[in-house]
Amino acid sequence: MKRFSLKITVEGPFISAASTVDGFGVDSPVMRNHKGEPIIPGTQVLGKLRHFGDDRLKAILGAEGANLKTAAENRGWEPQRSDIFISDLVLENAQAHKDFITRIAINPDTQTVADRALQIIETVLKPGEEGTFSGEMILYKEHDIQDDIEAALYDAYQIGAFRSIGYGKITDIDISPLTAPENSDCTALEDQSRFSLDFKDIFCIAKPQRGTGGNVFESEEIVPGGVIKGAIANMLSAQHATLKENLHLVRICHAKPSERDIITRGKSVPVSTVLKEGNVAFLEDLGDDLKNIDIKLKEEARQKIRDYFAVPKISRTMRVRSAIEAEKRRSKDEALFAYEAVLPFAHLWVFDTDFTQIPENARETVKKQFWDCVKNGVYRIGKTDARADVSYLKYAPDLTDLAENQSYKIITETDAEILTTDNDLSKVGGLKEAYAAYFKKYGLTLTDFYTEEALVGGEYLKNRFGISPYLPKILTKAGSVFIVTPDRKGIETLKEWRQYGLNNRFSCYTKSPYVRNNGYGEIRIEAA
Repeated sequence: MKRFSLKITVEGPFISAASTVDGFGVDSPVMRNHKGEPIIPGTQVLGKLRHFGDDRLKAILGAEGANLKTAAENRGWEPQRSDIFISDLVLENAQAHKDFITRIAINPDTQTVADRALQIIETVLKPGEEGTFSGEMILYKEHDIQDDIEAALYDAYQIGAFRSIGYGKITDIDISPLTAPENSDCTALEDQSRFSLDFKDIFCIAKPQRGTGGNVFESEEIVPGGVIKGAIANMLSAQHATLKENLHLVRICHAKPSERDIITRGKSVPVSTVLKEGNVAFLEDLGDDLKNIDIKLKEEARQKIRDYFAVPKISRTMRVRSAIEAEKRRSKDEALFAYEAVLPFAHLWVFDTDFTQIPENARETVKKQFWDCVKNGVYRIGKTDARADVSYLKYAPDLTDLAENQSYKIITETDAEILTTDNDLSKVGGLKEAYAAYFKKYGLTLTDFYTEEALVGGEYLKNRFGISPYLPKILTKAGSVFIVTPDRKGIETLKEWRQYGLNNRFSCYTKSPYVRNNGYGEIRIEAA
């Protein structure tokens, strides 16, 4: 991996247009980051490289396609990610630059100004004024293409909006190598360790698309363990051979948001949570006493519940993008898509790991190589290829004693693959019977449950892994609640699940991504 500083100097007027609303009367505001600094999105620079780069450069930019369906038609369902990352480029001395330019339209019949055709454009550079935007570029493989990148950007000649009327002339490109600060920390990891992610970029972990037309990617607020593991797998080198061989045995839990001042790994909100007479309560505790329950749960009530479970309020941003017609150098019709991404900068994301499934003769080496791999940061997270610094945290796992024949709540912290679609629920009598049969296998008697289920992955799994016929998976959603009573075998089951997560029918990620070593099926146990 090679890191570079990238600086693009632009002659004004210049605007990288935002898709958000700005001040009253401003038709085209400047795109800014969370600090209010004007930026050129890194994706816009990558777009220039795609359209003006030579074949050698295009070959490492990943496969084209604005959405999964289009990508599938072009190249199958195998992911082909770009080997280049470019961060958002920030205008240096940003506070000194701000101005407005007006435009008009002419009525062709009267040759006068068209009625209500005044356009107000924010610009951060006046005509003739130069400004430098700086950021970071990463080449994930040992490509020597800095000269190709510089040539492509000069060939692009302009960047930003309103290029047809002379905006955004590129006057200088500077690409300089960066030396990554080496973290000499030789922390000895515990078998069960906790870490935090401090994101440097917005991230988008896309939810399943439902009712968006396939062109809006809405991000989850958590980062699945499988995503973190995939990012780590992309970073492994020859010196991490033992970790590479055993990475599938490392359990990486989902990363959950935490406030910075008090670092905790939050709890999922049970689906049985209600407000009764203004106070947080749980249906399994109320029995038949259901009077004065708030069933509407408007935003004020939802916020009260989030506060009860200390769920941080996460900010988001919308980035709208478009495919480009290379010949016309303009946006392609009906080719808009957008990321509703997370703005992570006010929070940390906390995740746990477990190395105890690794053979003892390799475990210490795996832990050492794991820390060596992540201590300088994790890269290529989610759709935006976000970067995050990693810190090691002290961690005390839950070792609370459990008693036979006492009732417990099992609350799913993350989605779990408990039910199977190849066994029709109607054949076993329905949802309750299916869950009861699952728990009975492990010495647990199900007495009550409050759950939410979702169908996921049918089209993707069918095309990516050749699973036929179309068969989506049933996921039991995070926050589902099961009331169980364990026998002697059940006590051992609960202890094992508390450490490793619920058993699912697959133990290998090549057959299902929703395995517990990828963070799925995590639970917490409370007295009922």
